[in-house]
Amino acid sequence: MTNSNDLARIDRYTCKFENPVMEDRFMAEKWERVKKPVTFAIIFFAIIFNFDAYNVFNMLGGEFKPILLGYPFFILLFLSFFKLPEKLKKRKFDVIFAALFMSYHFFQMLQIVTYPELMTGDGFNPNDMLTFIPTLLLFVYILFPGNFVTSVTMTIIFLLTFIPALIQVQDIHISVWIFSLPVPLILLTYNKYNVEYRSRSDFAKSVSIDETKNLMQTTLKRYFGDVLSDKMLKEGGELDGENK
Repeated sequence: MTNSNDLARIDRYTCKFENPVMEDRFMAEKWERVKKPVTFAIIFFAIIFNFDAYNVFNMLGGEFKPILLGYPFFILLFLSFFKLPEKLKKRKFDVIFAALFMSYHFFQMLQIVTYPELMTGDGFNPNDMLTFIPTLLLFVYILFPGNFVTSVTMTIIFLLTFIPALIQVQDIHISVWIFSLPVPLILLTYNKYNVEYRSRSDFAKSVSIDETKNLMQTTLKRYFGDVLSDKMLKEGGELDGENK
């Protein structure tokens, strides 16, 4: 039996609607709210990649290296977001944006491994990483329009890739460590969970009776087909056995 309570049920771990139709509806409405900021971010990053490429080119001594071909590739990759079907973007825009952003992050990690002089030439200090982490966490948990699971996954991947730099940190007081990593991580994760849970709860309350019925019918058709779905709705969710 499927009722309005089942539609509005939110998974306590993933912080998503247990009903996939309801989750898709929520993400579609969220996409309409964040479409313009995401579009701006995609174009902004595509422009930044040009300046980043020029900067890396100079750090490599003004010589062309094959790895520089990655920049036009990522510019086109990010801009290809606009060619994706609107239906797909409504359902998975956060996962797509996260995948684009993380792929570029791994590209940067590849540059550092291949050409260590990119870090030393830029005056990189491992201690500076601690001051950078809180800002990164704010971006992932506050500015990034992803759901709870996507944001946590991005954070874990970022922190894992930062381990080689963090183990080189020296002469830093323990309080700096605490307020640069665990404190903002815990607080922002807790806040992200509450925001995602509350936004879905408010969305469920805003769905009208007619919309709830349509969602229930869509869900039933997804699993049982048209005939059984119509019969279950007419009989209040009950199906009696029939003998022929």
